[in-house]
Formats: sequence, C-alpha cells, structure tokens
Amino acid sequence: VALDTGRLSYLTSSDGTRDIFAGETDAPIPQEVLHWLWSVVNLGDPKDKRGIMILSHHPPYDAFGPSYDGLARQLDGLLPAGREVVWFFGHHHHLVLYDKLKLDGLDFVIHPRLIGIGGFPGPVLEA
Repeated sequence: VALDTGRLSYLTSSDGTRDIFAGETDAPIPQEVLHWLWSVVNLGDPKDKRGIMILSHHPPYDAFGPSYDGLARQLDGLLPAGREVVWFFGHHHHLVLYDKLKLDGLDFVIHPRLIGIGGFPGPVLEA
C-alpha cells in the first residue's frame, strides 16, 4: 500500500492551506484514508495472513535524521498486535536496510527500509 504522508506533513493555516513556514507535523494520513484501510483493504482483520508492505515518503524510523511516526501511530490502532510490516520510505538520501524493530509504544513490528537514494549507489555510512 502506497500512502501519502506528505499531504498533512505541514501545519495548515486558518484557511486550510499548507503553511511550510508554520512547521512540520509527524506526517499522518487523512482520516478518510485510514477509514479506507480499515473498511476496504481490511488491514485490521486478525485472520488476514496477507503480507503487508507500506511505501511512504516519510520515515517512521531513521538513524540519520528525524523520524515521522504519525502514520505508524495511526496504524497501531488498526493492525493486530504482533503483526509484521515491511516499510519502504524515502525522505533522507541514503539506502539503509534496518533490522526489524518495534517502535516505542506500538504493538506491531516493522522491517524498515530507507530507499531515498533513487537507485543510485553512494558511500557506505555507519549508523
């Protein structure tokens, strides 16, 4: 599932437009999309054994810069406890295949994959 974490990544002004000067959010998704994931995609079904792969722009975890956990916190209320998710994201311009982890306070496990290099090789960095 590809999810747009950029839409709500900036605070909005009083007229509802995004205001890049007002600051960033934790990059959640709109409630309508969360409802779609629940009611149509059926991600909350504990009997569902499909693999789950998420693609987002903002990283739920990143050793090189800020993490944006808004979507992860929203999914925590949706995914069954213990569920494992492969999560591809960009935002930072590195390629990192992190070990699987469970973010503080969340009940599901992620296999984070930072793919912000656009497919081009770069220097190897230590986390």
